[in-house]
Amino acid sequence: SEEWISSRLVNGRPLKARTAEHYRDIRARWFAALLERPLSSITPAEVDAWFRALPDAPTMRQHAYALLRSVYRSAVAAQLVATNPVVLERVNARPKPAEVELLTAADVGRLADAMPDRHRLAVLLAAWCGLRFGEVAALRRRDFDLDEGVLRVERAIVTVAGQRVETTPKSDAGTRRVVIPPHLVPDVKAH
Repeated sequence: SEEWISSRLVNGRPLKARTAEHYRDIRARWFAALLERPLSSITPAEVDAWFRALPDAPTMRQHAYALLRSVYRSAVAAQLVATNPVVLERVNARPKPAEVELLTAADVGRLADAMPDRHRLAVLLAAWCGLRFGEVAALRRRDFDLDEGVLRVERAIVTVAGQRVETTPKSDAGTRRVVIPPHLVPDVKAH
């Protein structure tokens, strides 16, 4: 599994550092019972027992299962094993998401107003432009074109090994131009 993480390519590119770190964390914490076993020795019954013994953390259980399945899928493709023992049914059924209370426009305004001045615009951009925290944190003055009323998302800040690191978006679709709602342009100029 470590070799798989180190050499894995997605769309011809190595895994992003944060994704590789996440996979290594899963490997260390959740694969412990399987790590010393040869790939070919693990049976579907053992995968079932392993999965049932995992702590009750639905998202992490799904991530661990999906990672193990992907490692085995690659092992089958490389003819390292004859079959993939990671074949449990309905494991990837998503748990019902928690109810999320959406903020109204007035709520967003109150939240932004309650922030220190230097963070006010971050709240507004996240809410009105649909930006993630890491995308907002990576924005620079050069990313804004106020004549056209757009901003460019070309970078993101992620935490890897406890350090904030600037990187490119995880996928090609993450690099994009976003329209700045006209009512935010004065806030962007003021900031």
